[in-house]
Amino acid sequence: MKITSKISTLVSGILISLMAMMLGVAGNASAASAAQCLYQYNQNGFPTSSTPVFNSICGVNQGIGNEPDFVRIRQSTNGVVTDNTNNPNYSIGNISSACNAGDKYDLWNYVHNDAMPADNPDQGSGSAVAHNTAIQMTAPLGTTSNKFTFGATISASNAASVSDSANLNCNGQPVTLSIVPGSVHIYSQPYGAWQTLPDGSVNSTLPLGSTNAGLPSMGQGDMWGCWTYRIVIVYQVTVTPTPPAKTPPTCNLLQFENQGNVARIDNIEYTANDAKVTGFSLDITDNGTTTTQQIALNSFPKSYPIVAGHTYTYKATVLSDLGNVTSAKCVAVVTPTTTPPVTPPVTPPTALVNTGPGSVVAIFVGATAFGTVAYNWFLKKKISKNS
Repeated sequence: MKITSKISTLVSGILISLMAMMLGVAGNASAASAAQCLYQYNQNGFPTSSTPVFNSICGVNQGIGNEPDFVRIRQSTNGVVTDNTNNPNYSIGNISSACNAGDKYDLWNYVHNDAMPADNPDQGSGSAVAHNTAIQMTAPLGTTSNKFTFGATISASNAASVSDSANLNCNGQPVTLSIVPGSVHIYSQPYGAWQTLPDGSVNSTLPLGSTNAGLPSMGQGDMWGCWTYRIVIVYQVTVTPTPPAKTPPTCNLLQFENQGNVARIDNIEYTANDAKVTGFSLDITDNGTTTTQQIALNSFPKSYPIVAGHTYTYKATVLSDLGNVTSAKCVAVVTPTTTPPVTPPVTPPTALVNTGPGSVVAIFVGATAFGTVAYNWFLKKKISKNS
């Protein structure tokens, strides 16, 4: 059988208005889609399938265009996701935005069982009905990036699944994405009006349904084939710009002196960067036992007694509102030792060194003594000879 009636006669005035305003397409490239254009729309009627097939008609009038492009996006003008009079048309594929604080973006998801209405239960065997129909809409909520992809997959137990996606490009501006609470809504002509869905409908499997039973069929899984039973789900997201990361301080140098029995810290050099430095802590490790002292800014030098034979480690940490930091340059290790005093040896000299007047006196005394001894010997010899 063929669809022999125009969409304008099959769809109520409210749905015509809804589709015409919501589905007007900006001139963007189409996103990749797993659906294919199996059928070409003709207002005079065209054959499709006696069994369920989703979003496979191309060239649909009233601004819908190609059904395989069933995930679309727009930047909201007034913040009301269901207002299609005062907001721009949806775009296929991608939109670019400055992504300023509080900017909102509407996502549109379209579901159509393209099966022939003559095969719905009220007219034929009922082979057109899709069973266990569901959509899984995905959005990277809670993530920070400068580009986001929104996707959707439509499935049923007796039909092939189709998928599509759309992108938001924030032009290099990192932002955090979140859903606008209470913004998820669903519409089908049998429902009579927009219905609100839980926020958790995004990033979960949402059961669908649209039959001549009206609103009770909304989530029952059965979806009849016909323009009348098409479904649209919309939701809204917003962005929060990410502030630039702040740089913590750095600990650059521990100015340290070993003064024998005292370790002296002259200064702790640091670079504050974006932080407010509030002081320092100093870990002093003495032969494996560590104590920590707090040091105020501008309170140097600091001296600490040390004992010979012990090993001391001094580690400085810069304290700040962006965290506490240290580095290898802010660590000093010292092991003090003692050296016994050096006593010069006492050894008598082996020869008298001629250094001046002292030597002259010694020679004179020696010569005088020798002359006296020689005279006495000569005198004794003379007396002995004359007697």
